[in-house]
Amino acid sequence: MNNNLPEKQPPEKTDWLLFPQEISRDDIEKEIKKTPIAIQKILNYYLLTDFESKYEEIHLFLKHFNENKKIPIAKINNPVIYKIIKTARSIQRQIHKLMGLLRFREIEGGYLYASFTSDFNIIGPLSLHFSRRFPEEKLIIHDTKRRKALFVEKGKLYEVVSLNTLPSDTDEESFFRQLWQRYHQNISITERENKKLQRQNIPLKFQHWLTEFKGSCALPQLDGNRENI
Repeated sequence: MNNNLPEKQPPEKTDWLLFPQEISRDDIEKEIKKTPIAIQKILNYYLLTDFESKYEEIHLFLKHFNENKKIPIAKINNPVIYKIIKTARSIQRQIHKLMGLLRFREIEGGYLYASFTSDFNIIGPLSLHFSRRFPEEKLIIHDTKRRKALFVEKGKLYEVVSLNTLPSDTDEESFFRQLWQRYHQNISITERENKKLQRQNIPLKFQHWLTEFKGSCALPQLDGNRENI
């Protein structure tokens, strides 16, 4: 019996990662910076996923890109590349949608607070966007799914260590929130409601966070003169 078995190895040009080498985040980010801007954009979006295998997948993406530089990346027939491009597009769409749907409310202490959930870890791009849009405001943006919040003040971002409880809404916030809800209920025409179109423009997973979709429309009593509000 011959015990001198031949040395075995995977066929060349395969993505078999039965015993993958450890790939660090720093190494991947350095490699991404060496690629063209269009590729950097795709891969930086993909870094916002929660996939445990994302660094290995990006490593494979870069390997195929470097081996096929004369071929447009979208035309390289590879399941990893297809997955990354498709996911990056989904992330880009979700960021864009939440930039328009995120609702802030005024809480005590002079903060504007907004909470949301997302399929991806996009709190960074959202916070950066609103820090530029409202440079003079104090904002708290809260991803409740990941229990992560970022505090924005004067255009700078800070990570909130603990956000177990929040200050109450201000009286003005409560008044105008319920006024907004009441307005939406009053202008709605039941016979012309199109739930399918509504879900298309505002998916159900986002409606929970929108002022006009929750709460009672009964207006609270406010102290003082309302003319200056």
